[in-house]
Order: sequence, then C-alpha cells, then structure tokens
Amino acid sequence: MRHRIAFIAFMVCTALAAKASDFKYLVLEKSDGTTVSLEAVGLTMTFQDGNLVTGDGTTVSLESLQRMFFSNDVTPSAIETVAADQNDGEVEVYSMGGAFVGRFGSAASARSSLSRGVYLLKSGGKTVKIAVG
Repeated sequence: MRHRIAFIAFMVCTALAAKASDFKYLVLEKSDGTTVSLEAVGLTMTFQDGNLVTGDGTTVSLESLQRMFFSNDVTPSAIETVAADQNDGEVEVYSMGGAFVGRFGSAASARSSLSRGVYLLKSGGKTVKIAVG
C-alpha cells in the first residue's frame, strides 16, 4: 500500500511539475483534513521510510496523505479568518504544518496560551486561521 501511495504521489508531482512554476505553494492534504502548504519555488522532496520529506525538514506520512495540489493561496480552502474569537466552544489547535498543538476550552483561551505564530483552530465543523502576536 505504501509503495502504491508513494508511486501516486510521485506521479502527481511529475505530472504537475511542468505547471508548478505558475503556482506559489504545493499543498499536501492529509486524511484528517489538515493541510501542509509548502513554498513551491525551490522545493525538494524525497521519500524515506514511508514518509514524504521536504528540503526544509517537513515530514508527512504517506499513509496520511490524501492528495497533493498546487495553489497560489497558502491555505486554499473555505477557511474563514474573521470569526476566530467568536467561538465559545472547545477548539483543537494545529500548527500551519499540520501538527496537533492541543485542545483548549475556547478560542480566546487558545490565543492566550499559544506562542507567537499562525495556527488553525477547529471546532464545530469549522476551521479558522488565527495569528498570535
């Protein structure tokens, strides 16, 4: 199964390489719905031990990789950027690299606990992007 996924990933990269220069990011979408956006210019990738590994050290398990595509948006989705602090329920927080950071009682609680950076908050079927400064 891993070899098949690696082959498919390789073929997608090869097929899209001719048009890669038209886009700013390669987006890796994982089966849990999280995405990893990588700058396409100068991007290098290898496959090691069932993982896709980029030149900057980003590692994504091939088993968790659902699809790959090029985009001009760093987070190409229906992610809203305005309603992050309006969420009163529990939120799950992920790094922009897709790594799970933690669960918090509210978006405000997450914001006050997180270090400086950009994060994705998931709650109630919605995902929002926040910047903590």
